[in-house]
Amino acid sequence: MDSEIIKIKDLTHFVSVVLPSYNEQANIKEAIDRISNSLAHQLLEIIVVDDNSPDQTWKLVEELYHPKVRLIHRIKEKG
Repeated sequence: MDSEIIKIKDLTHFVSVVLPSYNEQANIKEAIDRISNSLAHQLLEIIVVDDNSPDQTWKLVEELYHPKVRLIHRIKEKG
């Protein structure tokens, strides 16, 4: 039990960022880079939520292979 409490306390110094996207292929890499550089070691993850962008922003995010980026590619629901 005590080890679980310590793990949770250790995570309080980290930040998760949710980054919504739709047709942001021209901007998404810069946004991810800026967030990563600004938060540096405090960054736990960047969660990109893409609403099936026609410009395939989601595909570019996948191809970045950034270790702290997670992608949620929403195909049916929007907004």
